[in-house]
Amino acid sequence: MRTLNSKYGEVYFPKEFDKPGTENLYLTGREIPKDSPELGKDWYSTDLFTEWGLKFVDEARAEQKPFFLYIAQGAVHFPLRAPADIIAKYRGKYMQGWDKLREDRYAPPDSIGHH
Repeated sequence: MRTLNSKYGEVYFPKEFDKPGTENLYLTGREIPKDSPELGKDWYSTDLFTEWGLKFVDEARAEQKPFFLYIAQGAVHFPLRAPADIIAKYRGKYMQGWDKLREDRYAPPDSIGHH
């Protein structure tokens, strides 16, 4: 079994130390520091766990072994913990409010200039 996880909850960035028990990650049961070169530099957990998950799938397929992949991404539950460039990309987008955004998204195509 191949795994990459934290022991006590969500970890988003390698330099994050605000929660006890998130100092290290566990790669197939082996405790490694979050700043280990094995994980890469300045990773973001959504990308890190996805990349390693895909690597585990590729390894299982190469060995012709069955696999089960489960990734519980934390970012969908707390999107404010995202890389600065991603936050900047969407800054201000929701200032009109959720109702206006939903109205625009579900407007018939011809009412927003598409024909």
